[in-house]
Amino acid sequence: MNMKPLVSICCITYNHVAHISQCLDGFLMQKTTFIFEILIHDDASTDGTADIIRKYVAKYPHLIKPVYQVENQYSKGVKIMSTYNYSRARGKYIALCEGDDYWIDPLKLQKQIDVLESDSSIGLVYTDFYVYDENEKRMTSFPLKVKNGDGFSECLKGELGIWTLTVCFRKSLLIDLPVLGENYFSGDRLLWLEFTRKSNIQFLPYKTSVYRVLSHSASHITNVIENKKFHYLIANTHLYYLYNYPLKGKYTTLNSRIEKKFLISKFVYAIYSNDYNLFKQIDLHFLPVISLKYFTRYCVFKMCQIPYFFKLLNKMALKK
Repeated sequence: MNMKPLVSICCITYNHVAHISQCLDGFLMQKTTFIFEILIHDDASTDGTADIIRKYVAKYPHLIKPVYQVENQYSKGVKIMSTYNYSRARGKYIALCEGDDYWIDPLKLQKQIDVLESDSSIGLVYTDFYVYDENEKRMTSFPLKVKNGDGFSECLKGELGIWTLTVCFRKSLLIDLPVLGENYFSGDRLLWLEFTRKSNIQFLPYKTSVYRVLSHSASHITNVIENKKFHYLIANTHLYYLYNYPLKGKYTTLNSRIEKKFLISKFVYAIYSNDYNLFKQIDLHFLPVISLKYFTRYCVFKMCQIPYFFKLLNKMALKK
């Protein structure tokens, strides 16, 4: 009998041959009172990752449901998780973990599902975790700003400590996700903004997972212009939510501060990318002055309205 799982674990991987076994073992060790499935997508790895996955599938065919690509889809602009994993998830809930991270708590899913099943107002449960630096071979804790209940204001500020490898959420929250363009970050940050807007959240103070810091990943970019672009895309996503769903009531005063924070990110990217047209689209206001640091950046922003100073600042930035 092919019973329907309560949870779909969704995993994406690419060239994680050194880490994928540890990731899959973290899924398989989960002790639950319910059925779960493991949906894994390999994006045409060239290092043998797919071969390792096949060995696990042969051993656990009832649990692990793979997709093997022969051509890399991410490089074509395909949204991997939504296209290949969310679309086939049969569970009421979805848990996430990428192929280079892993779970260490065998009760992770059970703890999260107990919360979600007991309170329909909670849409997402997240936990604490460790960080493992691949270069330094060192495990550390990570300072998190957490929130229970309504977390939208903290999320909109970009200060809420929800990390992908720790979450479990209701699949129904994926309905009617906004489809944003190429100038927006449509990854996990979009999900957290949407989920906190729609539902309450709950933090569990258990270290259930390990986030692996590699030399080059979407959130650990060493090339300075790529790094600024990454934050520019995130800024656009936050501004989309700010303009469409501004904070109200006691949080109203935060709207201006949030806008300034992310407009500054756009300004910095315009400088580093030498994009004067983008710079001219940024409407940064002087008041209210939220900090001395902001006042300084605003003064630089006004100076850059003269093209000569804009080009000069671009040259200075790239020399750092």
